[in-house]
Amino acid sequence: MIPTILAQWLREMIMANETTKQQKKLDRIRHKTDVTARISETSRFIGFGVVAWVFVQHSSPSDFSLSYVSDFGVFVRAAGVLGVVSILFDYLQYLAALAVAKKALNNESDDYAFDQKYWASRLQSFFFWGKQFSVLTASLIVVATFAMTVIEAEDPTEESEMSHWNENQRGFGIVPFTASKKDHRWSPRVIIL
Repeated sequence: MIPTILAQWLREMIMANETTKQQKKLDRIRHKTDVTARISETSRFIGFGVVAWVFVQHSSPSDFSLSYVSDFGVFVRAAGVLGVVSILFDYLQYLAALAVAKKALNNESDDYAFDQKYWASRLQSFFFWGKQFSVLTASLIVVATFAMTVIEAEDPTEESEMSHWNENQRGFGIVPFTASKKDHRWSPRVIIL
């Protein structure tokens, strides 16, 4: 009697452990699905943002944009191309995922399992990682070129632009953006009141 109860208890413990492992695996799969969906969504937004940034810089008649494009034109265009590539890869990834899902639905004999060796499955992975690379590279180009344009060391011997300063004014205020041409680059000067 005791061996039978003990064996029953062991079977239940093993089954409970297997159920817990399966539940943990399902939780990890759900987490991975959520994370990859958010990565795709974020990279799509960044891709469109980079394309918009490049379009604005190329179409704006402002002195800043003209200087920025003339100094970093090749890099700005490269960022734009990479932004467009990331959007294209995002769309192509979904098309490949559709083909993978259709193939799995026809795989009744293998319990509708995905075929990782299927050409569309490989393309889906390629497009996913390709758009991540494109967006990251485009973003780094935009950040680096913008930083090199905006952040310049001020020349301490240059005349101060604070002639509008009121000695009685205290605290913070809104001061319009000012820029001066120096070495064919525009450098903004932020004035804190």
